[in-house]
Amino acid sequence: MCFAKIIEQIKLRRAFRIWSNKNYQKSSLRSPLKQQYINTNITYNPKIKNLLSPNYTIIDQNNFFKIESPKVDIKQKQEEKLPLNLKFGDIIYFKCYIDQRKKGIVSGDGIANNQLECLPQEFIDIFEAFEKKDNQRKSSKNFSVFNKSAQLQFRKCLFQIVNEKKYYYQDKFYKAKLLEEENLKFEAMAQLENKTKKEFEENETNYERLIGLNINYGQGFQLKHVFSQCYLTLNQDILASENGCREMVLQQVSNQYSNFTIYSVKGSKEVGEPVLYSDQINIRNLQNKQYWLNVNKLKQNQQYNQGLEVNASETNTAFKVCCYMDYKTNIERESSKGKILQVGEIVHLYNKSLSGFLAIKNNFDMKKILSERVNIFSYNNNKFYMNQDYLDFNYTKHQLRNLFELCVHKENDSAYTQEEQSKIMQENQDFNIYILWEIQKIESFSSTLPKYKEKFRIKNVCTGLYLVLQNNKLELTYDGGLKECEFYLHPNRYFELNSNIVYNNTIKIQASNTKGGTSIVFVQEDEGENESKVICKEKQDLDKKNIEMTYFDVTPSDQNKRIIADQISSLFPSLFEFYGFLQNWGIEFNNLEISYTYKCAFDNQKELNNKLQHLQQTIQNLNQFLDVEDSILYKRQIILLQNGIVNLIVYILKQIHFKIYGQHQGDNQFVQINERSPSKIAQIQLNQAVQYLYQVLVQTIKGNSQIASYILSHKNNFLGFFLNQLEFYSVKKIFMYLQQYQQQYIINFILIYISIYIKKEVKVLLKETVKWMEATEEKEEENIQIWTSKLQTINYKNIEIQTFIAELLELSIQSPLGKAITQNQKYCRKYIFKYPIKKPKFDYSLIRFEFRDNIPIIIFNKPEEIGTDRNFEINNEKLILLYEEARKSQELKMKTFKQGIQNNYYELKFINGFIEKKLKTKSLGILQQYEDYVIQVLQLYVSLCKERNPKIIEILNNQVGLTKTFVKECIKIFNPFDFNQSQFYHLRYYNCFLGLYQQFLIDVEPLMRISENLNSCLIREDLKSFTITDRSFKLFQKYTIKSKYKADMANTLKMNMKELEQKEINEENDYVKYQLFKQYAEQIVMQEENIYKHSQELINQLFTESNEIPQQLNIKLHMDMKNKNPNINIDIEKFSLYLLDVILSSLNVVKNRIDLGFNDLASNRRIIKYLPNIFVGYIQFWSVQKDENFVHFKNYKKNWLCAFMFDNLQLCKDNFIVVKVYYFYIIIFFYFIFLKKRYYQKHQIYLRYQKIQIEAQQQQIKQKEKWVKEQTL
Repeated sequence: MCFAKIIEQIKLRRAFRIWSNKNYQKSSLRSPLKQQYINTNITYNPKIKNLLSPNYTIIDQNNFFKIESPKVDIKQKQEEKLPLNLKFGDIIYFKCYIDQRKKGIVSGDGIANNQLECLPQEFIDIFEAFEKKDNQRKSSKNFSVFNKSAQLQFRKCLFQIVNEKKYYYQDKFYKAKLLEEENLKFEAMAQLENKTKKEFEENETNYERLIGLNINYGQGFQLKHVFSQCYLTLNQDILASENGCREMVLQQVSNQYSNFTIYSVKGSKEVGEPVLYSDQINIRNLQNKQYWLNVNKLKQNQQYNQGLEVNASETNTAFKVCCYMDYKTNIERESSKGKILQVGEIVHLYNKSLSGFLAIKNNFDMKKILSERVNIFSYNNNKFYMNQDYLDFNYTKHQLRNLFELCVHKENDSAYTQEEQSKIMQENQDFNIYILWEIQKIESFSSTLPKYKEKFRIKNVCTGLYLVLQNNKLELTYDGGLKECEFYLHPNRYFELNSNIVYNNTIKIQASNTKGGTSIVFVQEDEGENESKVICKEKQDLDKKNIEMTYFDVTPSDQNKRIIADQISSLFPSLFEFYGFLQNWGIEFNNLEISYTYKCAFDNQKELNNKLQHLQQTIQNLNQFLDVEDSILYKRQIILLQNGIVNLIVYILKQIHFKIYGQHQGDNQFVQINERSPSKIAQIQLNQAVQYLYQVLVQTIKGNSQIASYILSHKNNFLGFFLNQLEFYSVKKIFMYLQQYQQQYIINFILIYISIYIKKEVKVLLKETVKWMEATEEKEEENIQIWTSKLQTINYKNIEIQTFIAELLELSIQSPLGKAITQNQKYCRKYIFKYPIKKPKFDYSLIRFEFRDNIPIIIFNKPEEIGTDRNFEINNEKLILLYEEARKSQELKMKTFKQGIQNNYYELKFINGFIEKKLKTKSLGILQQYEDYVIQVLQLYVSLCKERNPKIIEILNNQVGLTKTFVKECIKIFNPFDFNQSQFYHLRYYNCFLGLYQQFLIDVEPLMRISENLNSCLIREDLKSFTITDRSFKLFQKYTIKSKYKADMANTLKMNMKELEQKEINEENDYVKYQLFKQYAEQIVMQEENIYKHSQELINQLFTESNEIPQQLNIKLHMDMKNKNPNINIDIEKFSLYLLDVILSSLNVVKNRIDLGFNDLASNRRIIKYLPNIFVGYIQFWSVQKDENFVHFKNYKKNWLCAFMFDNLQLCKDNFIVVKVYYFYIIIFFYFIFLKKRYYQKHQIYLRYQKIQIEAQQQQIKQKEKWVKEQTL
């Protein structure tokens, strides 16, 4: 090398040394890392790139410079070279110019709603945009606390290009299946289905063939949304919000309207030329070529801070296709998933020192962020001031994010073993989706693999909140575009700074603070708590002892959890934004007054309709989210509760209620809805939404005690709202209102129908809530007190509500499986029959019974004050008039009482809906309502008696009039098996009295249930005296009873109580005591067998040799009567349900007789002989339902039960009753198996006892013989 060249090289080195030192100092001041940890690789400055070849890098190592070949990542180099041509399989996004300065990117959700919108490309602070326009901010209906920016939700902007598909046979098969065409035979349908499968397979193979090939202008393709896996589809049946446009939606299943093609803007390129990424294009639908993909234009004075609608229009919009990831890179990335962190992936951040995940604690409650304002409602020139709950957008964003708290959720507990901890950890993770985080690059639309040295945004997937370092404090924010949201994921080993982020590697989350230093995310350990707080500490303040609290492992997440988190992150904002829109709909802001006006509501009907469509889509997706197996359903219900969606739905219902009915200051009151009022528009538009919302709430509560208790919680005050809903959606009130406005008959009919349906849904919701509520004493007593406080004297207006209250009380005192909750029975007895405050509720509510002139009488309780007779007569005038007509009727012949007609005394058989149909007057369903009330109260009385509750039985005997004799006579009168009786329309009464019969006479002390008897100890005398033909109670019975039954025992055995007590106290008289109990049990059984007799008669009637169905139970006979005589008005489906209820009640009696030992061997053999008829009828019914051949069974004796079950199961539409039939059949056979097993055990014990006795006797004989021999010797 010549001397001149050496000198030139030295000068160049010196120049670059000076430049590199200056550049190094500047970069070290800006970087949050310390200087010694910064990578010293220095690339060339473009200004001096001619001085040295760009293929070399100057590296500073201990002030010695040397020239090396660079280490270039081949994959990164390939990724940086963006492809030129658009190809099948590429992942792309669409960019367009909204105006000359602003760009937008097409985005879609596909989960909460299926519509598309064009979002601003750059992050916009909404509150800054509204800063100078406070009034506009308050009144804006589209205002949202969730920032909509393409950079922040880039995953929703990505589409994958797939091939055009054929749908000829798929469409034909779908239509044939939908219409169920009878002309198409089975073979033709099979052929069509086969062709459909082949067409589907052909579409798949076409994509595999086309992947990687260029897309040409005029060529067909489809766009698959990456976030939701839906397809972009033209929905030409629905209008978009823009005039003259159709909806462009994301649809889960593609169709012929999902095929599109590309044309060049202004025809600059011909059909057949390849599409380049730099081209300006138009997108056109192939099926309906008049529609193009279009973005709405900005209106005058409209700011582009929210999304613009993307629809299908006859005018087109120019788009630029941008490449996010080409098809090759996409395939490579799929293979490396789970190893290297990729762009936008969802991960866990696991803290090893605490064995917990970085998470967000959700304390969401709408009550905490709602304010109150006064709205003016105008009716007939009168102003009404109503209090409205609303979101104040000045503070909502700040308040909402304060409801969430950053923490580390601990998963371990020292009290458990390692295996138990792992199980608990897995179960908790199934519920906890707050531990999922999305790692976003600052340049979101760059698909290069992220490296440690880059800056990132850290977003909680479920809530959409970002980590932010504000004022040197770690907080959460929805404004992810702020500079304060940029963090470094610093590796534990500093030489990895320039490498890709690998899973299960340890990192520190750190950022630059305002003091010019570095802050690191630090976990504060709290002993004894499941969550630990997370803060930021300056690097210099950290010690070696607590440095481990800053380490997090990046671990991959489960795909199912990611999907659920994405669904929740879409559903919650959609519902929240609907609430924000609805609160301001129809409202005018005039200076200081806020008025709810007809003009404003009328002008914004279309906007409301569009929002309701979005809400309906959200609810449909919620229903799909809950349409899973029971084991998964429970977890998903808890997720909806934890994420505040249940709470939000209830508050949406409250806001809808306010928009329709309003709310007076200090009082809820039914507001009359005028024809030209905003409330009328709201009623027409929003009632259907109410129906859908209640259906979702019912789904969230089913089988979930935690959510049921949350709904009934006194803190939430939801219960009062739901009870008021029953009043506001009363058909009587709406019918009275509609009588004033007869112009719009169709709308009025629809309103009545929807009101009936809503009321039904509210009832179902409350019933499910009470049924599945958590069994804690405080909550149970509080709720029972609420229900009993609602009990009132019956009248025509409140009878429906009173029936429902009685039903809720019945549900609250028994478990979902029908077992009584004794503590709740006690609360019911306390608040209904005792004097806790003033008078017991029973004195002026519910019903009593008497027996006069061999006629069962029902008495409706009423207050005894002066004038109450007159009030009762006025309030129940229609009932009294109907009874007068029934008395005059020659067919019915209702009797007059000796004391004269009392307005609350009636023959029991008169309170029946069928009686009203037999009278000549027009049937209004009045008696049906009174019958429903009486039946429900009787069922409440039956439930109160369950599990042998003697105090309630005593009250029913003495105060209510339900004695054993009364029940016996009523069963005789209403017995449907009696051919001489024509009381087939009193089947419901028969079921109720049969239930009371069981509680009074069968399920009594001292009999013991065989199914619950686990005692293997027996009395020797019982074993000796028992034979196989005896009643089984003789072997299975109690020999101790509670003190409250002693009086009954003394009564039954006709002896003095003192004498009984003396015998019990004397320890030497155990044998006498044993004999007394045996006599008592014998008397109880024989009393039912000889005096009351009905249960044995029931067995004889059910399990008889006859194949002829009893006349009163023959559904076909009643159908023929109805066809021959049009005046007989019987609801066949309902009547079939009542008949099945009779058989179920009868089977329940049979089941209890077997379980309690009433039956002897002959009775049990008779039951086993004929019982399979129920199962055969059930199988025959399902064979017809499934179009399968009926299997003929052997080894059973056929009787009328088989035909009865088949006929009625075909007509009954209640699936629950069908399942109950099968359940009772199985449980009776189970009792027989258990009885046989227990007999065998007792027999083995007896044989063992005999063997021991024989051995003892033999040993005694041997000993005597031995003694005799010894004496002889």
